[in-house]
Amino acid sequence: NQTASFLLRLPGELRNRIYTYTLGGWTWTRRSDEAKPKENGQPRGQSGIRLLATCHQIHAEALFLPFALNTFAFADVPVLHMWLRTLSPQRRAVITSIKLRIEQYW
Repeated sequence: NQTASFLLRLPGELRNRIYTYTLGGWTWTRRSDEAKPKENGQPRGQSGIRLLATCHQIHAEALFLPFALNTFAFADVPVLHMWLRTLSPQRRAVITSIKLRIEQYW
């Protein structure tokens, strides 16, 4: 609860900075043979995404930030379409950065 959590006692502006620092700045890569996107930059599970599972209030405050603050990279268009279909309209609406790898064959 809020009285027991140092994080939740901080002003909202500071919590938002902490959320941005811990949940943003990543590139999540998805290839056609993977069930879930993988984090690039650090070993899997180190991106701070687990912060969302600590309590209901933090989850509610930061739920959409991983979609707004990160880049999602895809190997091809069908994989991108498949992934987008799995997301709620609210999550799709906050995505700000997508990379699509286009290979040219000669």
